[in-house]
Amino acid sequence: MEIKLKKISLKNFKGFLGEKTIQFSDTATSIYGGNHKGKTTIIDAALWVLFDKNSEGASVFGIDTKDEQGNIIPKLEHSVKLIISVDGVEKTLEKVRKDVWSKPRGQEEEVLSGHKTDYFIDGNKYTQTDYKAEIANILPEELFKAITNPMYFPALKAADQRFLLTKMAGETNFAD
Repeated sequence: MEIKLKKISLKNFKGFLGEKTIQFSDTATSIYGGNHKGKTTIIDAALWVLFDKNSEGASVFGIDTKDEQGNIIPKLEHSVKLIISVDGVEKTLEKVRKDVWSKPRGQEEEVLSGHKTDYFIDGNKYTQTDYKAEIANILPEELFKAITNPMYFPALKAADQRFLLTKMAGETNFAD
């Protein structure tokens, strides 16, 4: 299976207020810049839309956009759209997180009562469970880590390395 990243679009994700789109080259795309310029935010966005995690493997991390004083900007919709090519067929993966505001009885102002995340593949809405299953069918998280993080594979136990290699390359027959 051949998988290529085609384009990623971020809306109000972490340090990016507004929209930011990156078009990936078919061969290689370099993302570079000084500290605090958004390099990690881009990989965090891709990992969030794919696996609900950030580059450190955390499933709970701040995606909220903050103002210059470091305060979360309320009532922003946060989204990431990732377009990939799977064996030449484009797929659009998208997650959209919205704040849920409510007005408690007897209070005049709304308060943040939580968040709601919607999941989409090719514009069709999925439950979180079904979305994760579809992503796992396309690109298992362990495989993604193994091919994108040079420190991941060597850190695995020998049995886990063997399992992952077999999963990628298939069974081998040394009797021949």
